[in-house]
Amino acid sequence: MHLGGMLDDRKSDIYTMIPDHYLPKTIVFQAQNSDISELIKANNLTFPLIVKPDIGYKGFMVKRVDDEKELHRVLGQFEEKEVLVQEFLNHEREFAFLFYRMPKSQKYGVSSFVEKILPYVMGDGKSNLKALIEENANAFLDLGYVLNKKKEDLDTIIPKGQKIIVDHVGNYSRGSKFYSRNDSIDESLIETGRQFFNHLQGINFGRIDLKANSIAEVKNGKFKVMEINGVKSEPLHIYEPEMSWIKIWEVISEHWKILNSIAKEQLSGSYSLPSAKDGIEAAKSLKRQTTN
Repeated sequence: MHLGGMLDDRKSDIYTMIPDHYLPKTIVFQAQNSDISELIKANNLTFPLIVKPDIGYKGFMVKRVDDEKELHRVLGQFEEKEVLVQEFLNHEREFAFLFYRMPKSQKYGVSSFVEKILPYVMGDGKSNLKALIEENANAFLDLGYVLNKKKEDLDTIIPKGQKIIVDHVGNYSRGSKFYSRNDSIDESLIETGRQFFNHLQGINFGRIDLKANSIAEVKNGKFKVMEINGVKSEPLHIYEPEMSWIKIWEVISEHWKILNSIAKEQLSGSYSLPSAKDGIEAAKSLKRQTTN
């Protein structure tokens, strides 16, 4: 993983290391040399689809598209950037777990396990969708994007008890909530992480963002991977709404101790550090890819 996944790492590079049964159907698309309509047909993809940059940054430009007209409009916003077009995964739940492995001692474990709850509104039988969204919008929700995405349904009165998801990107910066499931970390989850990362030789630290229908399915390896983040990964349970500042600092401290231990073991072998030039070029590339 380029620079350990700190900067400028491409999702498509990691996908090549992962067995197909873990992955959504994916097209790596470049506007200047491909016909997206033909590629969709050739790969047996159907709407809705997920469109996202090959280089990710806090949910930047990740969008669900529901028809071909919207797909072409969204792809036009990427200009010459490399884009991933993926099948939309309909699993009931979204999770993330952070796995680590020491390069020499091979000690391994899971240090964080969360469930991501996508932003949603609940119908009361009286209010239309627009009112419900505006009333329940949290500080991180991109209200303009959501209202535009749902514009055809904004005047609809939502029946009492009906749940409407308003953004399908499981990112804190897009309004999702993260809830700790650390009490579900056990030997079966750790073993699932070990078996999965055995496919990713040379990657000893990463967070798997995935979809599954239950925690039991995650533990049994029956999940689909959306992406893997490297050393820039956070232990996402620090965003648990009830987490205290003291506990957050304790978690972050332990997080960096694990990273430091991995780095020390790697540097004691044949691994060589990237240069300052590598870091500067990666930062420039990330800026280019995340500037719209």
